[in-house]
Amino acid sequence: MLNGLDFQDVLEELEHNITIIEHPGEWSTESNEYVYQSDPQSVSARAVILPLTNDDIQYGEGGTYTRHDRKIYIHRELEHGQKIIDERDSKHYTVQQEKDYSLVASGLRIYFIVRVGGAGGEAG
Repeated sequence: MLNGLDFQDVLEELEHNITIIEHPGEWSTESNEYVYQSDPQSVSARAVILPLTNDDIQYGEGGTYTRHDRKIYIHRELEHGQKIIDERDSKHYTVQQEKDYSLVASGLRIYFIVRVGGAGGEAG
């Protein structure tokens, strides 16, 4: 049985600042819609953002990924649809799919993130 590998030291060399846009809320069974509890808030974090491999693009969910999309390696949970800003180049992304390695890699989570705003990267 694996005791959990610690990738933190390896990732620290590649980490840079990102901004996570959090918009807390909950699903309302009465109105059958997501109800936001407050205005969106920016949260600073550190993560590794890398390009997708050719296999990621080819075999990704429904073939929806392109060379503009990325993988983010982070030691925290993100939500599907959550917005991420890469502070290196100000490109905006949306969290699309999770690859959860948290049980074997000391809480490491890998997400596929899709570029927002086309090749230019900034949200419109």
